[in-house]
Amino acid sequence: MFSKSLVLKNTLYQVIGKGISIACSLLTVSLLTNYFGVEGWGNYVFLTTSVLLSFNLADWGVAAVTIRKWVRVKNKREVLGDALFLKVFLSFFAFLVFNLLAFFLPQFASLRPYSFLASLTIFFLTLRTGADIFFIARQELGRKVFFEALSSLLFLFLIWVFLKFFTLSFYQLVLFWLLAAAVAGLAALILVFKQQGFKLRFSYSRIRGLFVQAFPLGLRQMIFAVYDEGIDSFFLKTFLGAAAVGYYGLAYKVYGNLVLLAAFFMNSLLAVLSREKPRLREKIFFAAAKFLLFLGLLVGGVTFFTAPWLINLLGGASFLPAVKALRILSGALVFSFLNHLVGYTLLALGKQKRLLYFSLACLLVNLLGNYFLIPRGGVVAAALVTLMTEATMFFLGIGFVRREIKK
Repeated sequence: MFSKSLVLKNTLYQVIGKGISIACSLLTVSLLTNYFGVEGWGNYVFLTTSVLLSFNLADWGVAAVTIRKWVRVKNKREVLGDALFLKVFLSFFAFLVFNLLAFFLPQFASLRPYSFLASLTIFFLTLRTGADIFFIARQELGRKVFFEALSSLLFLFLIWVFLKFFTLSFYQLVLFWLLAAAVAGLAALILVFKQQGFKLRFSYSRIRGLFVQAFPLGLRQMIFAVYDEGIDSFFLKTFLGAAAVGYYGLAYKVYGNLVLLAAFFMNSLLAVLSREKPRLREKIFFAAAKFLLFLGLLVGGVTFFTAPWLINLLGGASFLPAVKALRILSGALVFSFLNHLVGYTLLALGKQKRLLYFSLACLLVNLLGNYFLIPRGGVVAAALVTLMTEATMFFLGIGFVRREIKK
């Protein structure tokens, strides 16, 4: 049953938890940009972005489909066990794919000594996001963001200690990123096991059924991850080098943290949209659309005017070329906020295939835009392509969702 108070409570928990995570993230960015410089920061962004892109293979839409399934079945332990089994299996595949790419692609030439260590993070992110299925399905978003904040706090603490009392090498930085993910992932899984438990009983038919249901969403999720941040960094590294990745990475870090405001609001609504009757679902959709439009305009406007101050605060004068990119990305925020509503609603309606088609169109726009514009326009062009991509998704998706939600 829909409860405004529960949605607001979960949103508040996420505001607090994400606020801590964002604060830690921005403090970490400030420490690393000032310590490693533009190129060092660019290499860190490229490596971690590549790992996180590969991690999408480990989830492949399993989490979102399981959440939708959870609210409709009685044997919840079995459902959770199937999801964890499949996610762990996929994480091995993601781990292998990343290391093969790191070994063969020239963009990783200077980062190969650190790539294997960084790729181990995939397994612990899989455990934490597996636990997130339980927290989101039960609408216990406070616990979900607690473990995210724990990871961010631990990572920041380790960096600060070494910068304060020792020297910090790039290898140690990657190791700390892995340790923070490991602690949060293992702790979250232990809590789920104590509260709910799960059955890790292999059933080919059930696992295959879950994968088939998740496949369209997983493919869309992977496509989204590619055009959301993966391809930008890859083209920048290929055509312009690590420094360009560093400039864009800082601007995109601010953008990515702000987009989380829409993500955790929609996390609160996903189970509700999946469960409610059509007429109430329609009312919830339009109310959420008005709220996200207002929030997107507000956050985007503030970001546009404070962009020089934000970049200087986080990176210093050497990162000022990122200001123009951040201002362009502030416009993309409005579309991105609304696109979260479009995507989550399509998922709740079981329209994963349509979401996949829209995402393929966006990927084409992003690939062509980055390939032709980045060599000429650099970091600013990368931001413009992100704006174009988000606008494409919105105009393709909003009309279809409005028609479907009214049926």
